[in-house]
Amino acid sequence: MKRSTRRLLTTTLVGSAGFLLGSYLTFQGSTMNWRKDSRKQRDLNFDNNDPWVLEKQWFQVQKREPRQITTADGLTLRAILIRQPQATTKVAILAHGYHHSWEQMAPYAKLFYDFGYNILVPDARGHGDSDGHTIGFGWLDRKNLVVARLWYYLVLVWARQP
Repeated sequence: MKRSTRRLLTTTLVGSAGFLLGSYLTFQGSTMNWRKDSRKQRDLNFDNNDPWVLEKQWFQVQKREPRQITTADGLTLRAILIRQPQATTKVAILAHGYHHSWEQMAPYAKLFYDFGYNILVPDARGHGDSDGHTIGFGWLDRKNLVVARLWYYLVLVWARQP
């Protein structure tokens, strides 16, 4: 094998290995939430300069019913349910963002509550109080579609109970 061909082959292999390693490390850094407890943005401490102070104060004093469900891969996903005082079948399921938890949904919970909805606020896998360390940006959560439907129907049943 010619020397120039060997160099080209070596450079290609080393470059490809570097690219694959970099891709793997980037994936791990963005999807693995090993420091979940330290990254929880609980939003429990706020001051009067916060534009959502009234909604957060409302959210903190509401009666919350804890809910949980187990996914097909064995993780426990946790949520809270805030019911309307009068029975209704209207339910708003509020999903939080990346590295957040259900506390960030206080302004939206208040809005939908005022419109007469029961509020279900789940913590996504790897977030908040739910199990897991892998954040799939929706890819892993697609498997929970059946679970989400089940959650929805269970909430309707719970909402009809006094």
